[in-house]
Amino acid sequence: MGDPRDSERSYTHKRCGEPTALTGVYLLALCDPFSATVGTYCSGCHEHFPLKQFTWDDTGERISAARRRHAAEASTWTRFLLGGGWLALLALGAALGFGAGFGFGRLVGGFSWPLGLVGGLFGLFAGLLTLGALIPVLLRGSFGVSDWRELR
Repeated sequence: MGDPRDSERSYTHKRCGEPTALTGVYLLALCDPFSATVGTYCSGCHEHFPLKQFTWDDTGERISAARRRHAAEASTWTRFLLGGGWLALLALGAALGFGAGFGFGRLVGGFSWPLGLVGGLFGLFAGLLTLGALIPVLLRGSFGVSDWRELR
């Protein structure tokens, strides 16, 4: 498969039988079992409906069932990080950075709050970089893919 960002996948609404094709970030949100997506658009009805009303055209599986299956297949660590635990890691990085900057500012005799804020921002940035590097590793380790859009 080429670049998953260029991939297209279609699903069918059970009620009207009309297929709908998705690409890009819309497909990513639908394929990611940890995204907050609970419904999607039907191009036949021109309305949004719950995911349980749609099936993937290539597998015949209900989208909601596929998402539950993939979430259950993920390792505990992957479920934690991609299911919202990443926020805790970012907060920890920011807190550690703030503490280090604040402590250093106190040690050198001033500028504790400004250095604490700079340290907090640095910790947040470092956490984001770490998370960005971890996501492909977690996907490859748990699912054997590098992007959610490759899941079947």
